[in-house]
Amino acid sequence: MSYKSKQCETLCKQIAMMQAGGMCIISDNRATEVHHIFFGSQRRTDPNILYNPVFYIPLTDKCHRHNPDAPHVNNDLFMELLEEKLLKAGENDKWRAIQNVIESPIVTDYAKIDLNEIHTNLVKQFKQLEAANWYGDEF
Repeated sequence: MSYKSKQCETLCKQIAMMQAGGMCIISDNRATEVHHIFFGSQRRTDPNILYNPVFYIPLTDKCHRHNPDAPHVNNDLFMELLEEKLLKAGENDKWRAIQNVIESPIVTDYAKIDLNEIHTNLVKQFKQLEAANWYGDEF
């Protein structure tokens, strides 16, 4: 992973954490980690998915790796719970974006991506959230 790619991924995590107010989407406790919904899948190679904060979910360690419905324990159960939580929280657009990716064919032929442009757009999004007075810990 290149340095610029790592910067983009870190910004996505920070943005997701800021948008969730630093809270775990599942337990409503303080989040300690950020999970990429399409971990380990072919979809993860798509830059439109890899570098999109919509697909990053703040979680506690327990909700991320240890609960029976944690994504690294039983991803199908996690996705059902995530759908329920997002819809209950009124985050229909976020769930719709996730659902659209799940239902779409996997694309493997990408045009050359410009990580500098992606990074610039993520920095803008981060600064807008920062300006909205979100003062959480750095992730």
